[in-house]
Amino acid sequence: MSLIKFPDGQKIFDGKAFSEDIWQEADDLLLQGHCPGGWLSIETKDARLMCLFHRSKTYLAGLCEPEGFSWVPLHELPLRAAQLDNPVCSMMKTDLVMVLLLAVHLRKKPDLQAFTDLVDLAYVLKSLANEGHDAALALERERKRTLLFLQGGKPARVYFADDGEAEDHQAGVAKRFLDYAFAPGAPVTRIEVFRKLAIEKDPDAGRSLADLAKEASPAPATNIQVTLSNRIVMQRPFMSPSMRIGRHRSCEVILDNLSVSRTHAEIIWERGKFLVLDLDSANGTTVNGKNINRQELRKGDIIGVGKFQLSLVDPPDIKAPDPTILLQQGQSMDQELNEQTLFLVGQDNWLPLKGETTIGKAQGVDVRARGFRVRAFHAKISEEATNNYRLRCSPGCFVQLNGEKTQQAYLKAGDELVIGRSKFKLSSKPRSEPTNT
Repeated sequence: MSLIKFPDGQKIFDGKAFSEDIWQEADDLLLQGHCPGGWLSIETKDARLMCLFHRSKTYLAGLCEPEGFSWVPLHELPLRAAQLDNPVCSMMKTDLVMVLLLAVHLRKKPDLQAFTDLVDLAYVLKSLANEGHDAALALERERKRTLLFLQGGKPARVYFADDGEAEDHQAGVAKRFLDYAFAPGAPVTRIEVFRKLAIEKDPDAGRSLADLAKEASPAPATNIQVTLSNRIVMQRPFMSPSMRIGRHRSCEVILDNLSVSRTHAEIIWERGKFLVLDLDSANGTTVNGKNINRQELRKGDIIGVGKFQLSLVDPPDIKAPDPTILLQQGQSMDQELNEQTLFLVGQDNWLPLKGETTIGKAQGVDVRARGFRVRAFHAKISEEATNNYRLRCSPGCFVQLNGEKTQQAYLKAGDELVIGRSKFKLSSKPRSEPTNT
């Protein structure tokens, strides 16, 4: 399914390959007044990231996919763009009303969704006029959207997706829109109605794209090391954007001790910094012996969680051999397993899925996957309850599960996973013979 196309504006540039230089280039064009209103589009065949501009400043960002629209916080825009596969960029100049109509799609859900054979559009326009609010109608035909803007309930401007024309006057606007919707031979068309156009402002609106990109650098390869009585009991690679610490199985760092709350604390990567947050734990969280609610973390800081001490350390220097699955040092083939335990099987090796299993390219993960698109910490499989396994991918990452692209799913025996160029199968027993992956 193709992406929805909106009416075009005036092209400032088009078809540029994405690079980190695009942020500064867009900033410069905004400062020079070339785009008082419009958008920057970063697009592949499957996704389109859009950064809207209002009065020559960043305003709002969002994502257009075949399934629909979603808001993207401005501070996440550079990271999301870096995760797209070979995107191209364009920059469009348009009027501020068009910017508002795009913002509505990214920030709000329609109040009415229907088709032109099931709804009386003339009656809808009359109802909106009685309400007297700024409103919008979106008419979608062949994945192209024609947009009608109503100011104070009165049709004020129409943007046709087919030719990009805009009406600057009130007279005839509603008729032109209805004539287009119900033209002889016109197919049944999808219609969406947005009754109010009040948009919540992005907290980072007005900030430069270059500054946002600088803060959105990916988390460096870092492990969370857990010690008890000066003895290392656990070391887990940090997976962006956050990892929770607690007794509950849903936590990424599980510490099974009554001194630890079910969900005790959280370590997050935000705006180029590591932070630790206390999650209203019973015994509190400390950093270097002082109670905290939220505090920046640096390597060398000691986090106190119950009887345990946690710190950020460089990952161990583990060289990846040919087998895809790595059995970590200290892991025993004879560990206690029950009849229902699932095994992740790949190439000649297997790994029992107990607790949490991390997959990616980084040093210290449980499973190494090959391929250009595989991220450092690509995905994890968590045992949320006894023999209840859930797959979750890092933001912007996907896996092929039984031939379908997904970001999260519950797993069962017989499922097949493809991550990059590596293939795995879930089995109820380990295999001694090589698998055909």
